[in-house]
Amino acid sequence: TGLGEYELRMHSPRMGRWLSRDPIEEEDFFNMYVYVENSFINKYDYLGQFGFTLQKTPLLGNCGWFSTYWDYFGLPSKGWIIQHVKRTFTIEKEVIDGCCVEVKEPKEELDDEFWEAFWYSGKKDEAGIEKRDTTSGYHGGQTKGTFTNAKTAIWYGMLKLNETKDCPKGFHKPGKHEQHEGTCIRNSAPDDWEEQYGSQQSVARSWVATWNCCEGSDFKTKLSNGF
Repeated sequence: TGLGEYELRMHSPRMGRWLSRDPIEEEDFFNMYVYVENSFINKYDYLGQFGFTLQKTPLLGNCGWFSTYWDYFGLPSKGWIIQHVKRTFTIEKEVIDGCCVEVKEPKEELDDEFWEAFWYSGKKDEAGIEKRDTTSGYHGGQTKGTFTNAKTAIWYGMLKLNETKDCPKGFHKPGKHEQHEGTCIRNSAPDDWEEQYGSQQSVARSWVATWNCCEGSDFKTKLSNGF
């Protein structure tokens, strides 16, 4: 048929728009047939739910380090987004006795994993941004390897709060100078995570950084992204 079949409605690439009205009416955008606010070159909404815009020129350092962001758009209303963050790395070469040698059996290892929750006020800021999420890479030192930062965000909307009224129930904010300071986090998935993943608005993406910081290489981080 030449149509894109999303979960909630059909999209026509030829016409560059949806074939039916937006189920949430004018709550997100005044034109209920438009696709990613008529900016389909720069914006992504591959599930037909809510999407994101990638930073065009991420900051790239050496040995796996990078810094970048993405901006969410199309959020239904004010409420909470819960996001699963999983950071892994694989070392392919390491320094032994001053020389870089191949790792006999490279394996993916966990750097960090957690669930975070952040609040969307329902209004865009002065730059027209609904919600910005930032991420950074891994510093591998004198090695050759790969680092992956994978994130899955699910729109939860309004949630019951914890006793301190600053995070959803089951989440907490780490103390000053602790890891993830200022962010509502938890170390395990919410009880209904799998159920919500299959039914609610969600978006997943990842950044993959590669580097070679052994003697004689260029040391520069190379970055790619996937959805």
